[in-house]
Amino acid sequence: MFQLGNNACSRARQAFTLVEILVVIAIIGALVALLLPAVQAARESARRSQCSNNLRQLGLALHQYHGIYNKFPKGVELLRGWTFQARTLPYLEQNARYDQIDWEALDCWQANVDAGGHGVPSQPLAFMNCPSDGLAGSLYDDGEWGFYAKGSYMGVTGSRPMLSYDGMLYVESKVRLAECTDGASHTLLVGERGVVDDSDRPWLGRWCCSFGTVAVFNSGEGDNLLSTARGLHPPRDGEDSALHFWSHHPAGGNFVYADGSVHLLAYDIDQELLDALATRAGGEVIDLN
Repeated sequence: MFQLGNNACSRARQAFTLVEILVVIAIIGALVALLLPAVQAARESARRSQCSNNLRQLGLALHQYHGIYNKFPKGVELLRGWTFQARTLPYLEQNARYDQIDWEALDCWQANVDAGGHGVPSQPLAFMNCPSDGLAGSLYDDGEWGFYAKGSYMGVTGSRPMLSYDGMLYVESKVRLAECTDGASHTLLVGERGVVDDSDRPWLGRWCCSFGTVAVFNSGEGDNLLSTARGLHPPRDGEDSALHFWSHHPAGGNFVYADGSVHLLAYDIDQELLDALATRAGGEVIDLN
C-alpha cells in the first residue's frame, strides 16, 4: 500500500506582488492621461459644431425676415425694447412663443410683468445658447420685473461703439442687403459673447432709461448687441467682459456673416481686419487668407 505524503498534490499559491500592482496602476494612469484630453477635445468639437449650427439657424431666420420685409429687423427697438431675436422667433419654428408675446404692451418689461414675471423673456431657448457656455440660458431675477433668460449671441452693430453705427444690427436699424456694399460674405451679422455671471443682460428685451415722461431703451451695447471696438479676446481681469466678443471655445468665437455662412474667428485676429468685417459699407479690402 502506498501512502501519500502531506505535501502531495499541493498547489502553488499565485498572487501579484506590490510592485506589479503599482506598475499596472501607473500604466492605467498614463492611458487615462493620454485619452482624457482627446475625449475632452472631441466633446468640445461637438459643442462648437452645435454652436455653429445655432448661429446658422439664426442667420437663416434673419434672411427669411429680410425676404418678407426687404430689410433685416431692428437690432433693438427704441421705444419698446424688443430685440431682433424676438422678431425672428416665427422663423425659428417658435410661432407659439411669438404669439404669447403681448406686442401691444407698453414695453418688453411690462409684457413680462403682465405675464406674472414668467413670460417669453424668462424662457431659455437652446438655439440662443452656446452649449459650451454653462451660464447660457440661466435666469436673471429682477424682482418685481420678473425673470429674464440670458443668451450667447450678439448682433454686430459695426466697428464703433454706442450711437455711431456702421454695421448690420443696431438701435432702430432697418438695413437692407443692398446697403451691404462690402459684400455679404465679408460682413458680420451675429457673433458670440459669453454670458456674464450676475449680469442683467437678457436676450429678449433691453433696459430702458427715463427721459422725462418717456422711457427710451438703451443702445443694446453689451445686452443683445455689440460692436467690435473692444475686440475679440478672452475675458481679462479689470475689464467688463460684457462689452467685447468672446466665447468658451478655446480658439476663438463663432460668427454668422450676412450671407448666412458661419466661421470661427481666432482670438489673435488683427483688430483692423475685425473692424473691417464689422462694417457694411466701409470700402475696406479684406484678405481672409
